[in-house]
Amino acid sequence: MRAGPFYILNKNMDDVLKLLKLQSNLITGAPAKFPISAEDTSMLPKGMKLDQLTIYPLKVGTVMRITPLCSEISKEDFEKITSNKDQAFHPEAPKLIEKYSGVIIKIICHGIHNKKGKYPGWMERFLQMNFTFQDIHVLLNAVLFRMGTISFTESTIDLQKMGLESVEIIAMQKNLKTYSEN
Repeated sequence: MRAGPFYILNKNMDDVLKLLKLQSNLITGAPAKFPISAEDTSMLPKGMKLDQLTIYPLKVGTVMRITPLCSEISKEDFEKITSNKDQAFHPEAPKLIEKYSGVIIKIICHGIHNKKGKYPGWMERFLQMNFTFQDIHVLLNAVLFRMGTISFTESTIDLQKMGLESVEIIAMQKNLKTYSEN
C-alpha cells in the first residue's frame, strides 16, 4: 500500500517542526535534546546506555574545531545541506550528506562532545550505524544553530576561499569580537 501525499507532507512537517524547535531553543539558550533508540550499540563502552543526545550552545574551542571542517564543504553544497528560512530540506541534501558524510559526522561529534580534547572514539561509528540522513541533517543543523548563526559559518567559508588560513580567520573573528565589545 502506498503512503500517499499526506504521509510525505506530514513527514516534511515533522522535520520543519523539529527545526523550528531547534531555533527557538537557540534563542533561549536551551540545549537541543534528541531522544534516540539505537539498534547497534556494540561500539559503546561496556555498560554505557545512550537514550538521548544533547547539544548545548557551543564553546569557543568547539567553534574553533568545527570552523575548518565546515570550510571543507563547498559553499553551494553547504547552502543545500543546511536549513534556512526559505527551505527546511533541499532535495539534493541526501546526496550531499552522503558525499560529505565524513566531515559532517565529525562536525556533529565535535558539537555533541563540546569539551576540550577529542570526542570519544566510538561516537563517529555510533552515528554512522544508528542514524538516517534525515537524523544527520537535523543534528548538523542543531550544531550549526548552536554555533551562533549559519551566516557566521558562511562568512568563514567565504573568507577561506579568498585564501585565508583557519588560524587567520579565527584571529580576525576574535579581533572583531574584542573590537565590538569595546
